[in-house]
Amino acid sequence: MRITLDEVASKAGVSRGTASLVLNDRTNARIGVETRQRIRRVAQELGYEPNLFARSLSTRRTNTIGLIVPSLRNAFFADVMDAAEVSAHKAGYQALLDAAPFGENPGDTVVHKLRGWQFDGVLIYSIRGVSAEDILGPQASRVPVVYLGNAPSPQYDCVVFDLADGARQLVEHLVERGYRRIAYVSPFDANLARLYEPRYIAYVDVCERAGLPVRFVRTFPEEETREAGLRTAERLALEPDDVRPDAIVCHNDTVAIGAYCGAGRAGLRVPDDLAIAGFDGIEEGQYLVRSLTSVVTPIAPFCAAGIELLVNRIRDAGPREARTVTLPVSLRIGDTT
Repeated sequence: MRITLDEVASKAGVSRGTASLVLNDRTNARIGVETRQRIRRVAQELGYEPNLFARSLSTRRTNTIGLIVPSLRNAFFADVMDAAEVSAHKAGYQALLDAAPFGENPGDTVVHKLRGWQFDGVLIYSIRGVSAEDILGPQASRVPVVYLGNAPSPQYDCVVFDLADGARQLVEHLVERGYRRIAYVSPFDANLARLYEPRYIAYVDVCERAGLPVRFVRTFPEEETREAGLRTAERLALEPDDVRPDAIVCHNDTVAIGAYCGAGRAGLRVPDDLAIAGFDGIEEGQYLVRSLTSVVTPIAPFCAAGIELLVNRIRDAGPREARTVTLPVSLRIGDTT
């Protein structure tokens, strides 16, 4: 049977209003320390759990945020959800999780479970220009929104990794190792990558400065999946030895892990015949027979920064200039290069 606030107040010897102020963390209320401690002790002993719905009606806050990622097929996004939920809890918020696919193109009709739910703000990892409005409709304009990865507009707070620096470190490492036919493998369109993808832009810059050819290889199927990486490596293995890349920079570790498996199936030795590297530094890459070389993107501070920006927006509704927080990355050299 659910313990009520009246029962807590009665056993603690205080009024219902006093118990409510303490258990709802109204720190500005003039209630003594001993009384606060006694009320909290009684609530814990009785197993009292606040009625969050009733609290939200009185405060107009739900102490809940929406957390949206594009998919869980990529282990990186699962790690993002986990780290963001931990950071939300530390900040005093619950997280409603949504990993419904964004669709092949912005504006595709996809049913997202968060649409219609009440929350105080939204943290979204956006890809391909997808915005909170695309997912939540008009509801998105009524709550603070913070983006991870990239923002569809400069008006929003955003947390990003310095992927350009990571790509520079990675490609320079490959050049120093003596690789001369370095290709970039991505599930996305080459023309868009030239304009908007910092990883690819930095790859092109380093190759051109080193006097090396630039080659863009689009995965087939055009997905950020292990299968896409595997099939791409199998296709590359069919090319003549003097044409096939001697190293590939994959858009992320998920594609790189698939490429590693595909190269092995096709009879290529990694890294002797084909060096392979990726981005994100997901745990799985370290458990391959040859550990994966990867640009490591630290997810915990990334999500913590996003939650901090969002909580600040929730608690301060006034106008404030949008912020972009850029976090450094590092190159982890494994056995695949």
